[in-house]
Amino acid sequence: MPDVVGVHGVGWHSKSRREMAERWRAALVEGLENERFPGASSLVFEPAFYGHLYNTGGKGTPVAEIEHGFEVELLTELAEQAAPVRETTKVYAPRQVQRLFRRLQSTDFFTGAADRALVRFLKQVHRYFADPELRGGVQRELRMAIGDGAPVVVAHSLGSVAAYELLRGEQDLRVETLVTVGSPLGLRVIRERLSLDGDANRNWPGKVRRWINIAAVEDAIATVKELDGVYGNGIEDRTVFNTRMRAHHCERYLKNVETSRAVAAALS
Repeated sequence: MPDVVGVHGVGWHSKSRREMAERWRAALVEGLENERFPGASSLVFEPAFYGHLYNTGGKGTPVAEIEHGFEVELLTELAEQAAPVRETTKVYAPRQVQRLFRRLQSTDFFTGAADRALVRFLKQVHRYFADPELRGGVQRELRMAIGDGAPVVVAHSLGSVAAYELLRGEQDLRVETLVTVGSPLGLRVIRERLSLDGDANRNWPGKVRRWINIAAVEDAIATVKELDGVYGNGIEDRTVFNTRMRAHHCERYLKNVETSRAVAAALS
């Protein structure tokens, strides 16, 4: 059984399982060593890697091809959370998308962010929800990585959505501690697609004993930083600081003291 199962987010379509295993484990070990955790050097890490499932051909998508519906809704909510949008409309037009991108990139959240990175996030999250074959493949990969259970699951970005779905759906799957980092689970457009119950306690993910949600102040993907009371009562929301240029970066989160303490507590 692995000590930690990691679930990546968007942007891993050009990377590999081996690269994830090496980079994620190194970051986790570094954080645990900072905390003087005695078992840091022998940490057993299992990557839940699904990036290759996105490699079905096609080219990069220009901003003008953002699709009406989910993608525009998600982009609009990100822009509204980062800086309130005074002029809103349900009518989709490329100029509306361009305006939303400019608004996001003028805020502290997205300073220096490239259009292609934002488009990739929108497209990959959309495809996860819209493509049943892909979604099923991601879920199967997570299930195989976790096996009969795991002391810790650390899930970043879109990976937190996939991990939540699996752990809520498989009520007998035991996980001691779920750590979500840079999670978009708080966004309305994400919540609407997860069929949440009106009773927050019914939304708790199965037999997870402890859930710690870590969100950087500067991270606009995790712009809704409190999940407690939405996905259940008892979620421990932690706010941390990353640099603006790497606010959503997974390795920043993995080395963070809050992540390290959560992992160390679960493995002690």
